Amino acid sequence: SRNFPKFKIEDDPETEQYIAMILKSSRLRSNIVEPVRRMCAAGSSLVRYSIVDGTWKIEYYLAKWCFPEFDKTGNLKSVKIQYIYVDKEDLDERKLPKKKWFKMELGQYKDVLYSNPEVGDVGIEEPEFKVVAVANHELGFVQAEWLRTAKEPNSVDGPSIVADILGFVDELNYSLSQSSQAISYNQDPQLTLKNMDEEEVGNLIRSASKAWN
Repeated sequence: SRNFPKFKIEDDPETEQYIAMILKSSRLRSNIVEPVRRMCAAGSSLVRYSIVDGTWKIEYYLAKWCFPEFDKTGNLKSVKIQYIYVDKEDLDERKLPKKKWFKMELGQYKDVLYSNPEVGDVGIEEPEFKVVAVANHELGFVQAEWLRTAKEPNSVDGPSIVADILGFVDELNYSLSQSSQAISYNQDPQLTLKNMDEEEVGNLIRSASKAWN
């Protein structure tokens, strides 16, 4: 809360109070934390906002699911959101949740929600979507914001703040994995063999290397 920007309009206190009410009613401070964290890690993320039954609704989508388009001034012209998810409420004959497609398109004048067809057994080819609902808002702008750490030429994403340490993270994970395996081996019970010759030890089902002779 100490780092969140404060909006002050000295010549128009009513507008300043109006903005403060929007920030409070939308709970923007708490809702923006996770998409900003995702943006810092991946370089970009999408935040969608709308009003549902008189209440602000703010949700975010991972950048890898989004396909944005911008106009010449850099404003968001449209964005397609598409990904595969697990529908836990729809089970198959083996009582396992089905995998389905999600697709939605946000535009400057309307938002389109599509059906959720199942993912085929062969590959993940894109199926034929059907329009389920269309919201003609006619606002002239997309009800979403494309967040990115910085603008890079020929890229819709910004640079990730963790990209330079990914190699170190891989090495650290490998080191921890080896340490974990070593601990597991040390906890493995050891056999103690007594008065057995080399041939008798070799006939044991358990590996002779894991025993004290």
